[in-house]
Amino acid sequence: MAAYAWKVLDVSVSGDNLPVGGQKLIDNWAVIASAFTIDDTTFDLTAVTITGGSISGITDLAIADGGTAASTAAAARANLGVDPAGTDNSTNVTLAGAPSYITIAGQVITRALVNLASHITGILPLANGGTGSATLTAAEVAQVENINSITISNAQWAFVGAFDQGLTTISNVSFGAVDLSGILSVDDVTDSTSPTTGSIHTDGGLGVAKDVFIGGSYNTTGEFISSHALGISLGSVANKNRVQASATELILLNSSNQTIAAFLLDRSAILPGGTNITDLGSGALEFKDAYLSGTIVAGTGIKLGGTAPANLLDDYEEGTWTPVLSDGTNNATHDVQNGTYTKIGHMVHVKARLRVTSLGSVSGDIRITGLPFTTTNSSGTNGVLTMGSATGMALGTAGFSINGFTQVNATYINLTLWDVAIGNTNMQATEWSATGDAIFEVIYYV
Repeated sequence: MAAYAWKVLDVSVSGDNLPVGGQKLIDNWAVIASAFTIDDTTFDLTAVTITGGSISGITDLAIADGGTAASTAAAARANLGVDPAGTDNSTNVTLAGAPSYITIAGQVITRALVNLASHITGILPLANGGTGSATLTAAEVAQVENINSITISNAQWAFVGAFDQGLTTISNVSFGAVDLSGILSVDDVTDSTSPTTGSIHTDGGLGVAKDVFIGGSYNTTGEFISSHALGISLGSVANKNRVQASATELILLNSSNQTIAAFLLDRSAILPGGTNITDLGSGALEFKDAYLSGTIVAGTGIKLGGTAPANLLDDYEEGTWTPVLSDGTNNATHDVQNGTYTKIGHMVHVKARLRVTSLGSVSGDIRITGLPFTTTNSSGTNGVLTMGSATGMALGTAGFSINGFTQVNATYINLTLWDVAIGNTNMQATEWSATGDAIFEVIYYV
């Protein structure tokens, strides 16, 4: 190996008589061969002490090689993760205050059980798991005022007192069974469109021992006013069978939103859904007795004793009429013309009293006109007059009787007199006389 000349400053090399801080030409490679690498030849340095001076041109020693990979103390602490802030951790850490559930001895921190009565002060917010309140009452309200959902299954819960004091914004509560002896207040405005929607719904029955208010109130006259509906059974989501109340009516509607019946709240009427479309009962389901203190109005009639057309009673009417003694052209003068009638179906029963004060121009065959209804146009359906009383007549012979019959398709009664052996003849004006007074009745058909 060729000899190299090295100049070493401020190096103390024991065993080679090199004075500290001195200079010497190094030709004994065995002394320093372990400290340097020359021409890719590695030399092991067994004992080198450097005191003072500086060494330049050397790169940072990597952490993997036992170094700090840094050239400054701050960088070294940061690289090694030791006290990067540069504080002195060699002394014990102290804890300010006197929380007896935490103790520090040297570098050891001991945590004991926390006594909520003595160790904790102040109010723990709801967001941190507390009640956000300093009193029990306020805590009860705070704990439930923002509940979004409560589900309790297979249990029975009893709430005594005004439980609604805190249930102001609960949006969904599901219980297995609930026994309320206080007040349950639900302010949700969601409409119910099925058995599982709306503010309150149940899979079972709902028993109510008191009044139920449906989005309305009683007015000063005791009428319940509401524009909301009570669902009986549900059709589609949009339409439902229901009971709906307004200011004047309580209405039953079907799933097609058609009125079935309406009850007027002034108690004046129960109305059908429309004219001639709603039956009261059916052939298979019939009502029993009907007790009425008023009248029955049937536009097409009432069937009695059966459902065939022959059982139809389609008209009943009572009224008055004015009888007139006439020859068909001229009328007599009267001072009494009292007539009444009762019409039952096709049968008309008329009664009258007729008293004449002057025959005037009346002559020949006479009749009584003014019947309240035109007689039927069927042959053989003539009505028959029955004379109950007659005075002031000029019949000529005692024992004759006055009779009569209705003319078909007309409004008058032909008067007859049983005055011949073979039957009767038409009564004449002179036989009635100017003072004739008669009481009679007729039953005829229309």
